Amino acid sequence: MSSPGEGIPTGDEVSDAIRDMTDTAIMEASATAIIAGRPKLGGFGAGHDVITPGRNFSSGELYGSVRTFGGAIGDLERLFASQREPILKWLVSYVASDIYDQGIRVVEVGNENDDTLDNAVQAVLLKLKAKKVLTRLTVFERRWGTSALLLSYSTTEEKFDWKTPVYNEDGKLLDAKTELLQITPYPLSRLKIAKEIKDKSSLRYGQPEFYDILRGNLVTPLRVHWTRVILDAPRLDEHPYLGLSVMDPVWDDATGWRNIRWALYQMLWRYGMGYPHFQFEGADQDDLDDWEAAGGLTDFFVRGVFLSDEKASVKFVGLEGITVDPKEYINMAYMSMATGSRISQDILKGVSAGAVTGSETNLKEYAKKISNEQSDVEDVPLELILRLMETGQVDFDYENKAFAIEWKGAFELSEVDDARVQLQQSMARKNETEYLTINEVREKAGAEGPLEEGGDVVLGVERLKKAEPNIPPKPEEEPENGE
Repeated sequence: MSSPGEGIPTGDEVSDAIRDMTDTAIMEASATAIIAGRPKLGGFGAGHDVITPGRNFSSGELYGSVRTFGGAIGDLERLFASQREPILKWLVSYVASDIYDQGIRVVEVGNENDDTLDNAVQAVLLKLKAKKVLTRLTVFERRWGTSALLLSYSTTEEKFDWKTPVYNEDGKLLDAKTELLQITPYPLSRLKIAKEIKDKSSLRYGQPEFYDILRGNLVTPLRVHWTRVILDAPRLDEHPYLGLSVMDPVWDDATGWRNIRWALYQMLWRYGMGYPHFQFEGADQDDLDDWEAAGGLTDFFVRGVFLSDEKASVKFVGLEGITVDPKEYINMAYMSMATGSRISQDILKGVSAGAVTGSETNLKEYAKKISNEQSDVEDVPLELILRLMETGQVDFDYENKAFAIEWKGAFELSEVDDARVQLQQSMARKNETEYLTINEVREKAGAEGPLEEGGDVVLGVERLKKAEPNIPPKPEEEPENGE
């Protein structure tokens, strides 16, 4: 009686049989023509990539369940892409820098020409390094959708507790002598909502009451009361206080664009020189192997080669003589990313238009984009300045007077356009003298103080008074009959 499994070939036996059949087929083919396609010795074998596309952008996994095309965006992926992917780096970091690049001007509403308030605010913001800090805060917000500005106040208390509110029930500072000493930005990745306000009668119902902030390499988070934090989340959607990242609308296209570039690099590496085909007259398989082993391919920097005798030929069937043009795919990626980011394709590509006027048009469009972004984020600097007024570091009656922020323009006119604008403004002011007093025109132009003499004159009226009437004399009446 045979034992179980007797007569059934083992796995090794099957492999040996297949190998023998393959060798026989090769020998039969070699009788008429010898052809061998193989990777170059010492090079990369089949299935290996010369250039890897980076964290979680690997080839063949673009649509996988773990990947990011149409799926959830992991924290490490988001951080990696915003630092390494050029367009996402632009949207996150460069735009944030452009928002605060020209700075802000703080004015009293109704007294915009007076720089007293602005000078006082700028002096304190400079000590706090506010421009650098707010730019970094905006980078975090644009990357994660939400960031937080931690406010460090001085205190006269013997024991300080971050969980203690800054304000009392009336909205006044608990410590009248406190000052804002430091502002520190944190990304959402270092921030956790420890507790929300559950009092339904509160205007902050459902909003954060305490935050847990991870500082540096410390494991234990810092628990902070909400009054010591300014939350930055300008792009709110369905969540009541956590915003959306600027990367989200263009993420899938940025992922595809990165894979397209990676594929193009791979194509150049693999096929840029083509596949060399070496033919040897009268050679057999051993001759080809010996020539290759002796270093015959040493000076050829290629991914693969063909070796054959004179009877063999090589032909690629399919896209013979046709190169797939990637331009349409590249345009598709840029068009979609421009739509999602509201930045023109030329700006994203980093190129200038063919004419000066075209370049200025692109810059004006981008300046408009920056202006919109400034409007979105201005709640944070407004809140910060109000805090400085509350502590008395900026002397301003904020309870009875209003203040506002003026963003300095991101686009600068050319010398020719600037001169043209000044000429038009000058002509407009001249026309205003026809119906306004000289002092009124000076005030609109931003001139300092009224004129002591002649300022209340309307030049248009004076010209009418001095003009000689050009009216023909009235004809004499003819005498009536009998006179």
